[in-house]
Amino acid sequence: MSTLVHVLPVPWSSYDYTLRIIRMLNLPGGLLQLPITLFRENKVDWHPAWMSGMLWAAISWPVLALVFWWMAGRAVDALVALKSSQPGPRITLIEAIVGGVLMLGGVVTVAGLAADRPADIYSNATTGFVIAAGGLWAVLGGTSVVARFRQWRLRRTLGKSAVGAA
Repeated sequence: MSTLVHVLPVPWSSYDYTLRIIRMLNLPGGLLQLPITLFRENKVDWHPAWMSGMLWAAISWPVLALVFWWMAGRAVDALVALKSSQPGPRITLIEAIVGGVLMLGGVVTVAGLAADRPADIYSNATTGFVIAAGGLWAVLGGTSVVARFRQWRLRRTLGKSAVGAA
């Protein structure tokens, strides 16, 4: 009897939690898929007929969220380079705006769910996962905004020192 349960490295009871965690870590990827879902007649995410929707989301959302992870990684690289007064990878205005939107969305998610459903945070795993994901993306989005601002300040400071030296 060869089933999916025997192949998995985790017990079946935690399999569902594993898929939820993967989906929540890649929440912006799900937001990219949201317009497609809204235009479908049954308002359900598209997934192959032979696969569950949760498994499909755990596979497809990380691919869709790659651009957001890339932007967060560039922002962290820029902040690390700024510690030694080097500009590092230049954070563009688009990256800062997208980071700001992610930060705002994460803060609204955390504050909204924590205020609306405080009892569900500990009793409902999905609510806890969404709050944790919102907090994660609030921090990761905020790094782009902070990196852009600090790079702007460094360029302004270096520009003034170059003018003063001449």
